Amino acid sequence: MPIRRTVNFLPILSCLTAFCTTPGYASPLDSYADETPTEFNFYLSRQKSILDNTRPDVSTTTEWVGFSFFSRLNSQIEGGLLLGYSFASQENAALTAGMNLSGAHLGVALRIPLIEHPDLRVSLDSRYVYQNVDDNIGAQSVRLVWHTYDVGLSIAKHLTPLFGIYGGILYGSADGTETASGTLTQTRSFKSHPEAERIAGIFINSGLDGSIGIYAHSGLRDGIDLVFTRRY
Repeated sequence: MPIRRTVNFLPILSCLTAFCTTPGYASPLDSYADETPTEFNFYLSRQKSILDNTRPDVSTTTEWVGFSFFSRLNSQIEGGLLLGYSFASQENAALTAGMNLSGAHLGVALRIPLIEHPDLRVSLDSRYVYQNVDDNIGAQSVRLVWHTYDVGLSIAKHLTPLFGIYGGILYGSADGTETASGTLTQTRSFKSHPEAERIAGIFINSGLDGSIGIYAHSGLRDGIDLVFTRRY
């Protein structure tokens, strides 16, 4: 049975809510005024995309469970790392029909703050992510390896001391390889059309430098993210 269908997220969510919540109050944006803020995130994500521009009827649904870490590299740039599990399935793809592919993802990110205030943050963002997933049915196995590249602009704004909104737009693409072995053996490359992606969401302060956010995506990828954040 696929791992993703046996994971019980309720204990995880309970622990993360406690992780994000401490007595007292501080805006999730407050620590960006520090010279060396450190940010930890735990994220759950589910997104659908078209990875192969030659097969627009084949959609790939990707689910992530992972962690990311951000810190100042210097006074102008923040760097980040992300790492976690990936689960994928495809619609209208004969080769992966019935498969629930699983594996891992690893990425790096850069953020350049343009505006930084306790209740407003505007930044330029870029990200690269590597993903590797596979599965087999009987003697047939399939592995998907692909890379995604994004660059964009994001805005986070507090509307009240406890509640804020987030918006962003990015431009990105993906490319990779599909390798089959067993009954059918082949390797083929694929590439997506470069496309824009819109992101909108809300975040709620859950304690001292902690927040919980939910974000919707449309365009290059369609889906939703749930992110638990703690800043130091």
